[in-house]
Amino acid sequence: GDGSADIVGFFFAAGQGKDSLGKSEEFRFARAEMPLSREDTIFVYMSAPFFQGLLSPQYQIELARRMQAVTDIELSLLARLAAKGEGSAAESLEDLAAGGYLPHGFGRRPDGSGPLLAGDSLLDSRRGARGAFIPIPDVSLTGVTAAEATRYTTLAQAYAQEWKRLDPLQIGLKRFLLDPKTNVERITIDAAINPLDDAKYGKVLSMLGPPTTEMITTAPGDMINFQAALKGGAILPTIPPHHLFLGVQDLPPAGNLAPHGFLQTLQLLRTTPGYLGSWPKAGFLDMLPFGLGGRPDQYGFARMPLGLWRREGAGFSVMSFDPQLLAEVTPHLRPVQGEKPAQVRLHAGDLSKAKFADFINSLYYQRASQASVGNVRLLNILQQQLHVPASDCRAVAERLLDAKLRCPLGGDYRVVEGKQGGVWQATAAQPPAGKDSTPPYHAPLNDWFRGLDASLVKLDDRILAHAELDMQRKAVEATKIELPLFNLFGGQSALKTKPKPAGAEELPLPLPRVPKEAIPQEPGMRDLPKKAREF
Repeated sequence: GDGSADIVGFFFAAGQGKDSLGKSEEFRFARAEMPLSREDTIFVYMSAPFFQGLLSPQYQIELARRMQAVTDIELSLLARLAAKGEGSAAESLEDLAAGGYLPHGFGRRPDGSGPLLAGDSLLDSRRGARGAFIPIPDVSLTGVTAAEATRYTTLAQAYAQEWKRLDPLQIGLKRFLLDPKTNVERITIDAAINPLDDAKYGKVLSMLGPPTTEMITTAPGDMINFQAALKGGAILPTIPPHHLFLGVQDLPPAGNLAPHGFLQTLQLLRTTPGYLGSWPKAGFLDMLPFGLGGRPDQYGFARMPLGLWRREGAGFSVMSFDPQLLAEVTPHLRPVQGEKPAQVRLHAGDLSKAKFADFINSLYYQRASQASVGNVRLLNILQQQLHVPASDCRAVAERLLDAKLRCPLGGDYRVVEGKQGGVWQATAAQPPAGKDSTPPYHAPLNDWFRGLDASLVKLDDRILAHAELDMQRKAVEATKIELPLFNLFGGQSALKTKPKPAGAEELPLPLPRVPKEAIPQEPGMRDLPKKAREF
């Protein structure tokens, strides 16, 4: 629909002072936390009454009815195609039922609505055309069935027992210009659940450690770094607070970039240049069966099952599939003081310039190729099973899906004449049968993603999240609105360290460097010949 008469009525009522959001204490508190002086490009506020409205009988029962209405329209379209393909009458739902394409009484719903044939169009008699249903507030709920009442009662009781109070959510988003020459923008996002009733989140939030400025330094060459301050919480209360950290180095993986099956997937993981660690010990990593591995040598190296290596010392426990990577990374790890307190920190660099960009391209290509093949299969099935003329298959498919068919590989779909008539094919290059090679393909992510810095902190009565997303705008998309320049000295704070006071000691000492001859002699997977890496 073009608008909601019910919602327009709320606007007029609010203008007259009735149920005004601006007068609520909850909203005024949110605006005090995120004032107008921030000059956010977008400010989003979802109040507790807003979430309560989404969980009301009006919304929950109508959402279920809408899902059934959409399903009925799609089934009616398929039944009509099947009838036309076999030369049967298909001018009404009664014709389709008489021909056995739909059950008798199909589409008769308790609220009196149902699918309706209007010429070549199929509508819902109460809600309109699929994809353009009238707004939920404009659909009156005059009665419910026993099944609907039971379903909603169960849902309401679950929320009342487990959630009790719905927490308001507020988000502030602002755009900045980083580089006028390259049209790179930074979008800063601040989100808050405030006030927070953490009882409903139970075991999940109980695993977050206390807010801390302490964090682990990143290793030189890290393209991605994730850290979390954790504890056992309600799940494993004996585990004390500790840091869990993950790093991915800017090195190309040496495994098969298009793995098939468990063994090749394991091989790809073994060649991924990453490490996982915890500090201090007695964290979640120490629950793993390290006893199955060998005894640590004088430099703390021990070999684990499945080709995994571990190095421990100075309170650190770090694992990787590559002992050479462990030897290079671990001397740089140490606890330091961050600029801001947080329990979760994430930093990702410009992946388009990463040495493992081919890996990202390969993952996207696999998904895109599967989607392209699926679209072609659908077009040919419509022709073969429902006898739709080849030239009409695309329009019919888009009508069935209520979407446009686009080839994610950048090509298109066309009909190729063969011995048995026209066959749909994709114009984009497909990998040769039985080959794992990937044709030249550029992941859409690498077109716009230029970096991410994010952090999350849970305080006693609220959760605060901050993110800085760098995006590359195309020249044709570059806005003519003058954006403020971003102050680079105040950004990227998730893993930014606090300046060390003069004369301050650095304790504990990092793990010592490992002489080259003392590194375990099993080579890292990236050093193996290609044939030895493949199954």
